Amino acid sequence: MVSCCVYCQPAKRGIVAQRVEQQFACKVIQPRAMQHNVSGGQRADREVSILPGYLFLYFDELPKELSEYRQIDGLYYFLRYGDGTYALRGSDERFADLLLSQDGLFGRTKVYKVGQMIRISEGVFAGVEAKIVSVNRRYSRMIVEIPFTHAPVRLSLEYELVEEIGKTEEGEAEEEKGVSQS
Repeated sequence: MVSCCVYCQPAKRGIVAQRVEQQFACKVIQPRAMQHNVSGGQRADREVSILPGYLFLYFDELPKELSEYRQIDGLYYFLRYGDGTYALRGSDERFADLLLSQDGLFGRTKVYKVGQMIRISEGVFAGVEAKIVSVNRRYSRMIVEIPFTHAPVRLSLEYELVEEIGKTEEGEAEEEKGVSQS
């Protein structure tokens, strides 16, 4: 499968996507992500465009002539490399493949907080509960502290290696207080 990318008028991306699919007989994906919103006290997830105006096209074989796109109202141009080629390659192609595998929709990224308790899901410490002591959102990593005999052990982990267990150290202390008072 060959992928390429076009830029179109963001307000017309839905119509452009339909026309490109019909005219070029290809799959078209508009990159979107789920965004968490709170409105009027109600929480809701909604889809938002993450690259407004960009459409990714997937062909079994790239057409020889792409000049027909000029007939589609709102489609500005096919992106191409300096050597004049349109087929995505390298990291661009990997991103396009990721989009295709997700059908263009990325879920919400989990947010981890200092003090939150997690369970390590992979590796030597799989199944062990730990407390988050710092979070690096830019690199999707965290430092966690695992209780050990005399001194806690600190590890640096990627988000993908942990799972939430839904409690914080403070939350546990509050639960224990509530239980002892009743």
